Amino acid sequence: MDNLDLKTPVQADTNDLRSQVDQLRQLIASVLILAIVISGTLGIYLLRQWQSSRKDLAAIRPQAAQMINEYQKVSGPMMSDFVKKITEYGRTHPDFAPVLAKYGIKPVGPTSAPSAALCLPPAAADYSAVCSCNTIVRGLDRRLTSSSLAVKCDLSVVSVSPNS
Repeated sequence: MDNLDLKTPVQADTNDLRSQVDQLRQLIASVLILAIVISGTLGIYLLRQWQSSRKDLAAIRPQAAQMINEYQKVSGPMMSDFVKKITEYGRTHPDFAPVLAKYGIKPVGPTSAPSAALCLPPAAADYSAVCSCNTIVRGLDRRLTSSSLAVKCDLSVVSVSPNS
């Protein structure tokens, strides 16, 4: 009876704390391994998305280049010409000034040359986005002639003739 192995309260607490520390170490190791696996999975996913986007872009690039060239050669100059004509009309007809002001087009003075920065064509294939005159050009018919222009303003259509 002399060799009874009695545990003191300090030894019990120490053993309990050591088991808790070991459990925490295992938990932290598990969380770190899980974080590595998740970050690797995310990296693989992003790599595949990048490859897919690159292939899609390569397939769309020729079509976009064709649309941009068509815009720069046909639609852009036509829209710029339209804005010049409507600005000239607004300069000679002061009652048309509120319509021009509504769309942010400023009439050019009689002594100065037309501003090149009035409505430059953007280098994109969006036909409805042309400087500040996008709402005017949005309803523009491609078969405009120099004798008559049609401007779509809210719900009404204003007919403009350069001869009047």
